[in-house]
Amino acid sequence: MLPARCDAAVRRWCDIASRRLRHVRVVYVQEGRNTFNPVQTKLVVDCAASFPSVQDFDMNAGEAVSTCMSVAANLRAGRFSNLRRLEINCGGDMSILRRKHSSTFNARRIAKFAFDELIALLPPDLGIDCMVHALYPKLIEIGDEDTWDLWASTFFDCVAKGADVRSRSILRELEAMHEWPYDDVSQKRMDVYYRTVETLLTVHRVDPNARGRTCGRFISDRPVLWMMLDSVAGTVCRLEGDSDFDISPNEDDPAVLEPVFRFLMRTIDLLVRHGARSTLADLPGYEPDDLDVKLRRWILARPDCTQRMREAMHRGDMCF
Repeated sequence: MLPARCDAAVRRWCDIASRRLRHVRVVYVQEGRNTFNPVQTKLVVDCAASFPSVQDFDMNAGEAVSTCMSVAANLRAGRFSNLRRLEINCGGDMSILRRKHSSTFNARRIAKFAFDELIALLPPDLGIDCMVHALYPKLIEIGDEDTWDLWASTFFDCVAKGADVRSRSILRELEAMHEWPYDDVSQKRMDVYYRTVETLLTVHRVDPNARGRTCGRFISDRPVLWMMLDSVAGTVCRLEGDSDFDISPNEDDPAVLEPVFRFLMRTIDLLVRHGARSTLADLPGYEPDDLDVKLRRWILARPDCTQRMREAMHRGDMCF
């Protein structure tokens, strides 16, 4: 985190930018080796809010609590009125992403509280932006605690208030948020994810193949069904000890991974049931390889492989 002696330099830069730049529409504060301290973070957010036409604000290099509080203060003051996209992905220097480290528990709770206050103030679509991408979803679990039920309740409150989940690729955003299976996945998290997707498909009639707006800059343009198949492949590789990712002890244990497999298979069946596809036309440059053949055989051999999934695979709707 940049020390206080840098405050004056950041203040001067923000003052110059605010005075000289009037038609800025995108503010992207890139993540790097250093991040801004709380005072500097407030200066940067206030600078972004000074641009009346700003529509896209992406804050990576800053302190999370200060970012949320500063954005909220500017919203109350009538600024950020044209904002159409918001991403807050800054963790500061408190290692608040380490959810099982007791030394971070209070910092995580404070950051989550600041996000909750901001989400309640934001327009519903921007609230969804914060909820499904970047830092906030990583704060839901603190040690052995989790608040995924509360997350789902807040998410559907935003939908009820008018968030447009049909014009955006909401299912792809949700899948990217959960990062299956490359972090420690709790049963509550899997249950809430499944119920959320099921409600979006059955009640809100979202298109599982939608390719509309997404809140994250780096969300894959692959279909959500492909992303779930990719998670199956990654979990199979982990089970067989052929993963490029660092894994915790016992994460390659079949007994530990079986609930993840059951969840993935159940979710794939849900998506296929509602018309989700991952076809050759959806995958530019796709060439079937040994992993593709292996994955097909593995899925077909599972006792929870449904007839719908078999038919989709034979139609070419489950290409990976």
